[in-house]
This record gives sequence, structure tokens and C-alpha cells, in this order.
Amino acid sequence: MSFQGDHLSEETLASIGAKKQPVSYQEENLAYIIKSYPTNPTNHLSKAIEINGAVDENALSISVSKIVTLNPNLRSFYQLKDHLEKYEIPTNFNPNEFFNLSKFSQPKLDIIDVTDKDEDSQNQVLEKTLAKTYAIDEFPLMRAHLIKISNKKSYLVLSMSHMVGDGYSA
Repeated sequence: MSFQGDHLSEETLASIGAKKQPVSYQEENLAYIIKSYPTNPTNHLSKAIEINGAVDENALSISVSKIVTLNPNLRSFYQLKDHLEKYEIPTNFNPNEFFNLSKFSQPKLDIIDVTDKDEDSQNQVLEKTLAKTYAIDEFPLMRAHLIKISNKKSYLVLSMSHMVGDGYSA
């Protein structure tokens, strides 16, 4: 989805149980900043967490989906028409139905295997992942990447848009 692109219809929003939410002054300002400077990496919060040891990728992937499902800010999405609209998806939403109707990506753990790369290339992948920006109308406004460095070392990179992270400071 994009600023000029498709918007979810009122019927689609109703069918998935999305509820319109009030938009704060800070969200309006941040939306303007993000729209004006879409590639600015300060529009989001990112953190890389070093993990030493084996990682249960399936359990981590389920955890990422649960985090999005249980957090009202992360269940929110925005549409920019002639003004900013904010919607919250209910906690009991059917993910398959929502993602089939909405054209959004399902929250998932993105696994990036760089075990066959040299240290400089691994660091470049980590830096690029940390700097990845968001469009204001993406869902979810949180990403999780597991960057596998070796069998015993990985980085979990969590990033979220300021729209849902703190709603203000870009």
C-alpha cells in the first residue's frame, strides 16, 4: 500500500472488525514527517540483540506473531486519504481472513542466513537491516529479523515505526 495507492474500503474494514481510532496531534505531525522524508532512518526505532547459542526459529516466529496480536499499538494501521486515519484490529481477529482481505503482510520472523559470508558482509547485512525504513501505511509497523551469523551466534533485529513505538519522536 502507498500514500496514493489502494485504501481498504469501509466494507473490508467492517468485515475484519477494524475500529477507527482517534489520531493524536503527534501522530499527525509524525505522519507528515515520514511522508516528507520517507527514507530517513530516524523515522523508526531499531535494536539488534546478540543471541549466543541455538535459536528455536519456530518458537521465535510464533512469539513475534503473538507480540503483534496482543499489542494494541502494533495491531494499529494507518491510511492516508485527505487526512490520516488510524484503525485498530481487534484481538480476536482471524489473521488469515485479515491478510487475505487487506493486502498486508502477515507478521513473521524474517530469517536471514549469512553464515557463508565474511564478517564485513555480515556487518553490512546487519546495518542495512537496522536502517530499513517504513511507509506509514504498512502493517505491522514492527519487523523482526533473525540474522544467522553462525550455528552459535545470531542477531535478533527488532524495529518499529515511531508511529507505534512512541508516537512522536522522529
